Amino acid sequence: MHTKTHSKLCRSTGTFVRAFTLLEVMIACFVFFLVAFSVLELTTRSLAAAKAIRKPRLDPGMLAALVSTNRFLEEGPHSLDLSALGEEYREYQFSYLVEGSTNDLFRVTLEVAPVSGAGEPARMSTYFYRPGSSKSPRFGGPGL
Repeated sequence: MHTKTHSKLCRSTGTFVRAFTLLEVMIACFVFFLVAFSVLELTTRSLAAAKAIRKPRLDPGMLAALVSTNRFLEEGPHSLDLSALGEEYREYQFSYLVEGSTNDLFRVTLEVAPVSGAGEPARMSTYFYRPGSSKSPRFGGPGL
């Protein structure tokens, strides 16, 4: 593709000098800056997405694995300070509710909620086995 440029006679050498017009230079600068700002915007969004992915999101199953199960011995509502587990847990509240047993199984409802209140808390219910519980009779024992 041939770009039309203007020619002008140079008096000192006697040759023609070709040059771009001001309009062509302005269009080229516009296209250059349009591409440059698009790349910068894409880079900014990519960095923000990478930061969001890097931030861990806790779920109750992860905390149930971190917390020893002997904490789930007392019935009733409880909460746990997560700051002792590490810096990434400071932004969350962890609470659990231990309910009555059935055949030595206690239902524990775990909940993880952001301290800031942004977002829904994550909940999970599970059963823990505690042999020799005084709350319920064993299979085949008295009380059946």
